[in-house]
Amino acid sequence: KSESLPTSTKQSEQKTAGDKTFQIIAKPKFTYSETREFATIDEEIEKLEKRLEEITEEMKNNWSDHIKTKELAKKYEELRKELDLKMQRWVYLNEKAEQIKSFGNK
Repeated sequence: KSESLPTSTKQSEQKTAGDKTFQIIAKPKFTYSETREFATIDEEIEKLEKRLEEITEEMKNNWSDHIKTKELAKKYEELRKELDLKMQRWVYLNEKAEQIKSFGNK
C-alpha cells in the first residue's frame, strides 16, 4: 500500500472589504483519518522495526540455507520500504501537529 503526502493544502485566502484587503489564514487541522493515523503510527513503526530485527536474526541463523536467506532478504526489503514510508508519514504528521499547536498559541 502506497501512502502519499499531500502536495498542497488551502492555507489562506484574501478577502476585500471596501478599500482594504485582508488575508484570512485557515486554522491547520487533522482530517479524521490523519487523527486516527497519528494515534497509531508510533506503534506501527515500532512493530515494523521489531519485525526487521527478527528477520535479521533469522537470516543470521539460516545463513547456510540459501533459499531461506533469499526469501528473508526479500521480506526484509519490503518491510524496509514500508518503514521508510511510515517514517515519512510520521514526519509529516508531527510537523502538522506542531503547526496546529503553534496556531493555537498565537
